[in-house]
Amino acid sequence: MYCEKCAKQLPDDALYCLACGKPTGNISREPNDASKATKRRADFGVVVLVVLAIAVLLIFAIPKMAHQSSEPTMEFITTARHHASFVSIPHEQTVFSGSVAVNPHNMYFFIFTVKARMKKVRLSGKFQAVGGTRNDVQAVVCSEEDFVNFRNGHQVPVFYNSGKATVGDIDASLPEGEGKYVLAFSNAFSPLSGKTVNGEAVLHYETGF
Repeated sequence: MYCEKCAKQLPDDALYCLACGKPTGNISREPNDASKATKRRADFGVVVLVVLAIAVLLIFAIPKMAHQSSEPTMEFITTARHHASFVSIPHEQTVFSGSVAVNPHNMYFFIFTVKARMKKVRLSGKFQAVGGTRNDVQAVVCSEEDFVNFRNGHQVPVFYNSGKATVGDIDASLPEGEGKYVLAFSNAFSPLSGKTVNGEAVLHYETGF
């Protein structure tokens, strides 16, 4: 190249003219090259920081994700514990046992309670009536509310009704849930003869925990 002031021929990489000392065009390009190099270094630093940040996130996030995916959900744990710990235990409760006297034109009854925790509830047993000309009574199992109407001679829904019988097998399946029920021996149809009822009735049910 040549000096713009004195036209002396100079090397291509000269910064100043060797004859007159005027700066060459390389002076103006040098800062640009330096700034480009600086910018490249800055860009490289940003890329390095981003890569490091991603790496740190992956280091902490991947084990946590793996831990979460390996753990069962709370709903599954609750269900599993429920099925694993539920144990059904059978129980018996005597409602009636022995002998009772049922006066003429009257009833003798037992009230018993079914609680909400009781499952598969059933009242079973046997009875035998003695006395009078036919030795018969009527055994009925119904709710406490329906028994009020039964005592007054009304037709009511029942869980067991022996009809007039001397001997009978009590077998009444009761609904689950809180409620009160009645086992009644009726001699209402006999105006003069008292009866004696012998037997037993047991409430069977299951509970769990």
